[in-house]
Amino acid sequence: MVARSAFFAVLLSALLVAETAALPSRGALARKVSKRACSASSSSTVAPTSTPAPDPATTTTDAPPANPTTPGPEPEDPETSSPAEPSTTPSPEPSPEPVPAPPAATIERTLPWSTLNWPLPKKVIVIPEDPDAQWGNTERSLAGLAAHALKDNADVPLLWIGKSDARNLQLFLKRTNITSEEVPADLLKLLPTYMDLGVVKGYITYHYEDKWAEFSLNLATSLAAPMGAIVLDERYKDLAEGIGLHELWDARGKTFDDLQNSGKEFNKEIMTYISPIGGVRDMAVATNSWTAIDQPNAGWEKGLDYVNPAATIIGYPSDEHNGVIAISERGKGLVASDWLTNWPLLAAGPTPEMPPLKPENRTVFTDDGNSTYVAFVLTDGDNLAFTVGDGISGFHWWSNPSRGKIPFTWGLPISAMYQTTPDVYQFYHDTQTPNDAFMDWSDNYAYLERLFDKQGGDVLTNFIQRAEPFMDTWDNAPSQSAYDVVAKAAPDATSLVALQYSPYSAGQGRHMFGNRDDGSKLPVLTSLLSLWAVDNGDEFIGNPDYVAGKLDEVASNAAGKPLIDRIQIILVHAWSAYKGPEDMKDIARDDGEMGGYDAAMWCARRMTKGQKLVNMYDIEDMFKAAPPS
Repeated sequence: MVARSAFFAVLLSALLVAETAALPSRGALARKVSKRACSASSSSTVAPTSTPAPDPATTTTDAPPANPTTPGPEPEDPETSSPAEPSTTPSPEPSPEPVPAPPAATIERTLPWSTLNWPLPKKVIVIPEDPDAQWGNTERSLAGLAAHALKDNADVPLLWIGKSDARNLQLFLKRTNITSEEVPADLLKLLPTYMDLGVVKGYITYHYEDKWAEFSLNLATSLAAPMGAIVLDERYKDLAEGIGLHELWDARGKTFDDLQNSGKEFNKEIMTYISPIGGVRDMAVATNSWTAIDQPNAGWEKGLDYVNPAATIIGYPSDEHNGVIAISERGKGLVASDWLTNWPLLAAGPTPEMPPLKPENRTVFTDDGNSTYVAFVLTDGDNLAFTVGDGISGFHWWSNPSRGKIPFTWGLPISAMYQTTPDVYQFYHDTQTPNDAFMDWSDNYAYLERLFDKQGGDVLTNFIQRAEPFMDTWDNAPSQSAYDVVAKAAPDATSLVALQYSPYSAGQGRHMFGNRDDGSKLPVLTSLLSLWAVDNGDEFIGNPDYVAGKLDEVASNAAGKPLIDRIQIILVHAWSAYKGPEDMKDIARDDGEMGGYDAAMWCARRMTKGQKLVNMYDIEDMFKAAPPS
């Protein structure tokens, strides 16, 4: 996924989450979810983890163990100890003889996730993913139908397709003690099970020729749940008829006018944007959502008009910038999830009550009055597909063996993750180190100033209670008005960050303020530079050596400046990769590639002016002690 358009997000621990209803009466619930997920509380616990020693080449944040009440390794002296051996967290294994899970405290989901109301299944069927993408669409439509039908039939088993992100399946099975059964890669043999249960009543035929040539697949997906039908490529009709399935509708040659006139009802809180090969088709069917894409005559305008104000779009547009503009100007937001697979299973059952990500007993970080502080923040934290998948398992991200050696901030779509992939949320919580911090990167992606300009302050206020939006332009008049609205709608927020579409460094370290009625101000920070592997001539973007040099220049002139001018945020582009130099071999991947977390370590080792590395929790501490004005 490419970079986001000038992102706006509430940082730090006092956050609003992305899911309250548009109705103010439900806003309090979302704030409870937010504070439970993001702030410290008496119920906060962290499982013991093996924490790498701090990198001796950097200045790190002093921090206690993530959970002082839980035995763990003795802290190491960064001046005398060598880096710890890379540690990994083994994937939990399911119980060989599952027993019913003990009752657990749960939370009430907020909109739009309260529409995901299917229970836990009695069994999970695991089937390999078909290499034929179109047959794979049929698999995913079946997985969605199973979740949709489970609401009325407790005997329906849910599906897990493929081997990707298998750890997430094991985490789910471990928590729920649900049994799983692996079956061969033969959907024709599996379908009769769901036919006998009344889940699959027939099929809807579609045609696939070219990615954007026609859109009968999305029409078929939209009607799959209302009709109890799998979607089926026209080439496979004879196979389906051979097992007793019959065509219920032919989407070929139909339009979205036909869908609109079908008499069927769809989810008013969730709409899906998806290409013909997107992995989130299972969730589109499970949620009974209008499914379209931002192409001519592809149903997106009708869909946006159909869903409620402040509704959520799952999936992803084909044109990020213009697609999000259209979504924003209609007062809605996007949860990036187009290649998120097996979401219906991960979201099954009630959401368990879980501890906040932020440890309760952190040592408060104090400004020394003189230092320059550098915070590395990984991008794409709004992307649920990334943070649930590659963001956990990839070397350059959460699974980096050096993680924990330097302070680092990880963006997550906290509310969507908490409510719809709780086992992944818990995994982040349990495997964090004292130097890791989390930032609510935004669940609903929308351009704040576009929404304000088209919908007004009242709509924006309701939207803020449901989502932290992005921005298209960070410092114009609508942006200032929007900051003021946000400052009032989010009285507990400590700071905001504005990130430009490309190259993320919207204000090159400058700042603005949102104004509150009581005269207090909400700081709006910007990134000084971006670690990004693209050569476009922009002086505020570069590789780790270049960014370190620029940070040294800034630090040389920082003495005596106010705190807000001594804080430098560096956005680490999640997808950028570099060929590491010889002296970084100890932290590079085996093939020498560096990126993400290890690229930030490379940059930190190159800084020479005594800058202090911090995470966003530390910045919050300093702002709380001395609010900028």
